Formats: sequence, structure tokens, C-alpha cells
Amino acid sequence: MSMDFSIKPVSRNTPAPDADGKAIEQKKAGPGAEAKRDIHPKEVDRAATEVQILLKRLNTELRLEVRRDSRDVVVKIVDPETGTVIRQIPSEEILSIRERMSELAGVLFKTKT
Repeated sequence: MSMDFSIKPVSRNTPAPDADGKAIEQKKAGPGAEAKRDIHPKEVDRAATEVQILLKRLNTELRLEVRRDSRDVVVKIVDPETGTVIRQIPSEEILSIRERMSELAGVLFKTKT
């Protein structure tokens, strides 16, 4: 299996290629709507496998976590030898800000029963 990891410019109007390199037609929901594409689970698995292979070459791991309390998906790039988080999206700071804003919104919009 050969993989092309070259960086290519992407335009919003350029359709994404499928597994065979052919352009996939995108459906428009209406005027001004963003183009959306249904992604098959096999495509997601294939992309995840390719990312894991690339990261393994760079001696890093990709970890996905779902926080139970907020249901936020957290993506971490980790050094497997030391367990050090190299990059996290969203960052801990953003997650704590979201949590605090959620608490404040609950206080501001609390209804009397």
C-alpha cells in the first residue's frame, strides 16, 4: 500500500477525492449552505489507520477521549515513551472555560419552579 503524504492546496470549491482519486460530488443544502458529504465508516477507519501509521513513523500516538460530563471529544497527540501530551485539541484551558460558561449560563437562566 503506497500512501501520498504530500501537502496539496485545497479550495472550498474543489470536491474531495474518493479512494480511487476521483472527485466526489458534493450536495448543497441550499443557497449559502456549506457543502456536506456523507462519510462511510470504512473511510473513517481507513483514514484513522493511515494517520496511525504516519504518527508511528514520527514516534507519536493519537488518542481520542470523550469526556463523560460534557461529552466533549478530546484529541491528544502523545509521546508513547514518556506519556507526555504533545498537543491536545481542545486544550485544557478551553475545556475549563466551556465548563465555567456552562455553569454561569445555568445561574443566569435558572428558572423558578
